[in-house]
Amino acid sequence: MNSQLFTRNRIVIALIALLAIITVASGVYAYSESQKGSLRIISSPTDATLTIGSTVIGEFEQNQSIRLAAGSHTLSLTRDEFAPYTTEVTIKKGEETSLTAQLTPLTDAARNLVLGEENVLLEGAASAEMSRVHRAITEENPLFSQLPLYTREFNAYTCRSLLEPDTETARAICVDLPDESLRENAKLGLEYVGFKLDEYETYIDTNPDDRTVLANNAFRVSHRPKASLTTPILAIEVRDQNINAQDFHNRVTASLKDAGYPLDKLELIYLDPERRAYSSNPDISL
Repeated sequence: MNSQLFTRNRIVIALIALLAIITVASGVYAYSESQKGSLRIISSPTDATLTIGSTVIGEFEQNQSIRLAAGSHTLSLTRDEFAPYTTEVTIKKGEETSLTAQLTPLTDAARNLVLGEENVLLEGAASAEMSRVHRAITEENPLFSQLPLYTREFNAYTCRSLLEPDTETARAICVDLPDESLRENAKLGLEYVGFKLDEYETYIDTNPDDRTVLANNAFRVSHRPKASLTTPILAIEVRDQNINAQDFHNRVTASLKDAGYPLDKLELIYLDPERRAYSSNPDISL
């Protein structure tokens, strides 16, 4: 047998062996994947570190599926200033399991962080209560199961309704923008997953701690979520200094009423031009 034929035969044999290895590996991988299920996690706070068994996953994308082998797994969520959260989950082959996790804050800063998130996780101290409220909300509006929605350009999540502040399952859509130029992109993104924004109470802002409710040349009304643990607080920034206090108050309240806001369930705080809160009394001189 000449050397060229021998070399060619060796190459053919090597290629056949490599193809066999790839085929076997693909089969093993396909079988392994068929034995897995998926886990979907929503946590508060959202930037907790996830550990599954002894493997540190790190921060994870909220409401996205994680593939896991079928069976029982120990999950831990940790974050500075919060008590560790540990639980057992059972993953079933070919099925998705959902977990809603609320870490217990240990400091005032941690409590403020959780309150500032204003999402569906905040409605109860126990996960059972949170799950109950979450189910009730999504039963009334199935599209809310699409939230929270995290993208490169915006974050959208359910937040407290200002139109129905006493209704447990009433929710608005809050959207956080890193830049005002992305407002239209956020609207298009929400419409893409099914939301018609003119049918929802929606707040889109670059500052979630001071979210615009109404604005015109005379005034700007914003919601201060971190300051309102019970009655929602609306802050009114005075833009027109040439109107007396009572007339200004009448214009603000008339605009809020026309927009559907229940003034008997909201607290109004007036701000001076430097945005310092100075009065909740409409008769005080501006």
